[in-house]
Amino acid sequence: MKAAFIENSRQGRNKWYLSIVLLITCYLFIGLLNLPLNKYVIPFLRQLLGSANVAEEHLYSLVTGIYFWLLILLIFFVFPKIHQRSFFSLINAKHSKFRWRPFVQGFFVWGFLALGVNLLGYKDVIGYKNLQDFTTVLAVNIIFFSAQTFLEELIFRGYLIQIIGRIVHSSMFVNFIVSIFFGVLHIAFGLQSLLSSFLFSLVVNALVLKEEGLERAYGIHFVNNLLLATFFANISEHIGQNFSTHINWTELLIEVGSLCVLLFASIYLISNKSISWFRIRAR
Repeated sequence: MKAAFIENSRQGRNKWYLSIVLLITCYLFIGLLNLPLNKYVIPFLRQLLGSANVAEEHLYSLVTGIYFWLLILLIFFVFPKIHQRSFFSLINAKHSKFRWRPFVQGFFVWGFLALGVNLLGYKDVIGYKNLQDFTTVLAVNIIFFSAQTFLEELIFRGYLIQIIGRIVHSSMFVNFIVSIFFGVLHIAFGLQSLLSSFLFSLVVNALVLKEEGLERAYGIHFVNNLLLATFFANISEHIGQNFSTHINWTELLIEVGSLCVLLFASIYLISNKSISWFRIRAR
C-alpha cells in the first residue's frame, strides 16, 4: 500500500512531459532574472553591506538565496496551472497548509544532535572578528539555506518521491532511489559526503512517508546546513577542490548513530501527537 503523500501525484494532470514544461519554465525564469539582479540588486546589496568585512564573500550566497525564493514563488503559482493540483500537495497529504509543528520539532531535535556531531567531528569552530561579522553571516545563511533546503525538499522529498512513486510500487524502493539521487547531488564534496547525504536522505525520506509530509524533513535539512555553514565549515572553500575518496569512518559512524537517534525520536514524536513540545498555536 502506497503512502497517501505519494498518491497525491495521481491528482490533476501528471504526464511526464508536464515535468519538462515546469523545468523549462523555471530555467527561463532564472535566465530573465539575471539582468535585473546583476544590474540593480547586486550593486545595491554591495553598497548596503559594504561596511561589513564579510559582505563581498557572502554576497553570492545572498543573491542566490534571493534567486531560490523567487523560484519557489514561481513554482507556487505555476505548479497548480501546469499540474492542476495544489502546490501544497507537494508538501503534505492533506495539501491545505504548511504544518509548523513538525518543522519546529525537526529543527530543534536535529539541531541539538547535529551540533554535538559537528563538535565531535571538527577540530575548529569558525572564528568571527566581531558581532557584526557573525550576525551578517548568520542573516545571509538564514536567507540562503531557508530557500536552498526548501527548494531541495520540494524537488526531492516532494516532486521526485511522487513521480517515482507513480512508477515504483514500493515505498522502500522509492526511498532508496530518491536517496541515490540526493547523494549524487553532493558528490562534488567527496565520497564521504555522498555516503553521508545518502544515509541522511534515507532517514528523512522515511519520516516524510511516515508523517505524510515534508515539513519535518525541511526543519531537519535547514538546521543541518545552517549550523554547518555558520559555525563549522566554509562551503565555498570546498567548491572546486579535487574529488576526495577519503572516508573518516569515525565521523561517519557517529553520524549514523545520530541519524538513528533522530529517526526513533521523530517517530516517537509523530506517534505521540499529544506531546506539546515546540507546538506553535495559532492566535
